[in-house]
Amino acid sequence: MDNFDLWKMKLVFVANRIPYPPFRGDKLKIFNLAKCLSPDHELHLITFYETALELTYEKELQNIFTSVTLIPLTKWRCLLNTVLSFFIPGTPFQVGYFRSHLFRKILHQKLTQINPHGIHVQHLRMAQQIPVTHRHIALLDLPDAISLYYQRRANHVTSPLLKLAFSFETKRLTKYEHHILPQFPKVLCCSAEDGKHLQQLHPTIKVGILENGVDVQNFAPRSTENHGPIKLLFTGNMTYAPNVDAVQYFADEIFPSIQEKFPEVLFEIAGQKPVPQVLALSNRQGISVTGFIPNLADAYASATLVVAPLRFGAGTQNKVLEALSMNIPVICTPIGFHGIGLTHGEGIWCENDISNFIFRIHQILSETQKHKDLASEAGEKIRTRFNWHSIAKQLEGYFLEIQPTI
Repeated sequence: MDNFDLWKMKLVFVANRIPYPPFRGDKLKIFNLAKCLSPDHELHLITFYETALELTYEKELQNIFTSVTLIPLTKWRCLLNTVLSFFIPGTPFQVGYFRSHLFRKILHQKLTQINPHGIHVQHLRMAQQIPVTHRHIALLDLPDAISLYYQRRANHVTSPLLKLAFSFETKRLTKYEHHILPQFPKVLCCSAEDGKHLQQLHPTIKVGILENGVDVQNFAPRSTENHGPIKLLFTGNMTYAPNVDAVQYFADEIFPSIQEKFPEVLFEIAGQKPVPQVLALSNRQGISVTGFIPNLADAYASATLVVAPLRFGAGTQNKVLEALSMNIPVICTPIGFHGIGLTHGEGIWCENDISNFIFRIHQILSETQKHKDLASEAGEKIRTRFNWHSIAKQLEGYFLEIQPTI
């Protein structure tokens, strides 16, 4: 390796999806980390693309990355890989889906050409792509502990067939984690809860925390008063199973009780690509499904309260960070609560059953200014701890830690 300059590293980002537009969690994190690091370091991106439209994003990414390498990932190949994974012992479907000889070949060529100081690997799915010769300088960044996610999903579903399928994938994922994670000098998790889960399952690995961040300039408190109707807001990618379940659960079990006391209340579901069962909720009185919104800050700005009633999942919820950054009170379940460094009642309320969730919403809607003041105090802490520049500095520090020449 050439002379190492503490202030100018060559870093390669290996992603399973093209990180643009940055409208969902996995894309959001890489885009913002790279945006913060690019003024001081030389960055390169190697990722899959799935559609011709995604090829048009290359120009935008070249504003951040010195080089952008896009490798095709066709649906028929993914489906074939997934089917074949069933017959390959120890290969989870999540990993098999992204198997690509072409990706590994091109990645090896690019790594030889770039000779990087470090590699950022997004998701367990992409660990397979990193040559063994380069894993000692690679950080494996996990959006969530995916074995924990599938374990919770298996516990949540009632269908015996789905429970069997998710349990099968959980076992394969756990076995795969045990094999692959120790091959990296550091495994990064977005929350202490996910890190603890992995450390207990795989004691030999070294875990670091690299939290999700929030764009504190965009998701900043707005001074304009909201004179519109009472609005309960849920945001997120509406193809993501935990989000779909959460809005259905809220609409069925919680919202009718809120409407009884506050007939004018609205429940808005904002997020891209809502599936049919989510779109169907818009036929109910007081429920709106917006679909994609270019800037979610506009949706938060008119919200009285953000709800995050997730019943399964893992990792840190961006919707919680974004709402609090804008001083909007949040009610969530433990899935959205752990890892943000706030206590129950500090602008965010963690409730784990229907009756308590309903009671807390009634309380907040009856005393909106009091609870908005509490959320404002929480917002200051969120904007300090979770701004992307702080998170990027942590990533920079992790890269320095694993340098063999230091």
